[in-house]
Amino acid sequence: MGKKRGMGEGSISKRKNGTWQAAITIGRDKNGKQKRQYFYAKTRTEVSKKLTKAINELNSGTFIDKSISPTMAMWIHTWLWEYKKNSIKSTTFEQYETILRVHAIPQIGDIRVSQLKPEHLQKLYNEMYDKKISARTIQILNTVLHGALKQAVKNNLAVRNVTEAVSLPKSKAKEMRVLTPTEQKQFMKILEDDRIGNMYLFGLFTGLRRGELLALKWSDVNWEQRVLKVERALSRVKDYSDTLNKTKLVIEEPKTLKSKRIIPLFDYLIEILHNQKKQQDMDKEKSYGVYEDNDIIFATELGLMIDPGNFNRKFYKLIDKAELSHANPHCLRHTFATRGLENGIDLKTMQELLGHSSISVTGDTYTHVLIDKKRNEMDKLNKLVEDMKE
Repeated sequence: MGKKRGMGEGSISKRKNGTWQAAITIGRDKNGKQKRQYFYAKTRTEVSKKLTKAINELNSGTFIDKSISPTMAMWIHTWLWEYKKNSIKSTTFEQYETILRVHAIPQIGDIRVSQLKPEHLQKLYNEMYDKKISARTIQILNTVLHGALKQAVKNNLAVRNVTEAVSLPKSKAKEMRVLTPTEQKQFMKILEDDRIGNMYLFGLFTGLRRGELLALKWSDVNWEQRVLKVERALSRVKDYSDTLNKTKLVIEEPKTLKSKRIIPLFDYLIEILHNQKKQQDMDKEKSYGVYEDNDIIFATELGLMIDPGNFNRKFYKLIDKAELSHANPHCLRHTFATRGLENGIDLKTMQELLGHSSISVTGDTYTHVLIDKKRNEMDKLNKLVEDMKE
């Protein structure tokens, strides 16, 4: 009876087809039976290198047992629900879950985490790009997979994070729609005659994100100091506890830490809020006692929160009424920033007003305005040059 091999011991043998095989003892299963892992190569030298590497990893505690490595589909589920669910916003979780379910799992879900290679991901990304899926979506997917595999490496399920070895397509700058001063005046005229026009006017002159605007409460307004606190955002997200895949409204903290901010209120904004108060008092009178006062500034006729989807639908109706084209709800924010920068608000202040995570985000987003400002400032040197010529 042959001697049983101990932990970390290996052997090399030539196979009938001429290739070489190495085997290493990596432990015992629950029944006490030896567990071995096998490696294959065309030459004895190659397979010997693989065996030596495995022995070193086993001794250093970095060896990955491929037989127990979960599939990518299994690990993605574990990572999402055990590691991320309670540490990120509901909207972010939904974005992660959707992009992984739609794009990653169908293609790489059956591959074991320990056997995932850069070429698997590269093939996936290339196919997505060929299907006209945006470069930005591919970049987001790689970022999400990077997070999942980073945790897998920590859990000793993978040796390295293969997302770091792929080549990603470059995303094209998205064309930004900004209302011209004439269009803005035209839109404002339409808003003044609409029951919830105050909401869009307030967004147009504060640059608040849709969710931030919809979650505003009267208690966020400091009338004495003439400032507004931005502390929360409203979103509609998938309800994962519902088997029918319904959605629900959630109020959470804003997009980033910088998103929690103070907005100074100038005279026109104070006027909008006073007008909104009057409109709300009228809504209460017309509701015959069923108005639900939730302290929401921009609410429905019965005091309920306005659904983000309804916000968009109403916006497009108003845009059509104003006879403006190609405008989307986000253009309110872009128009605010553009007008502000055009009229002398400096970049750092604009970053804080918009709640951007960094000044570079603001600068990159509104390059078109900054170039015009630089040109105007540089033109001032023309007079100096003319004077020097005299």
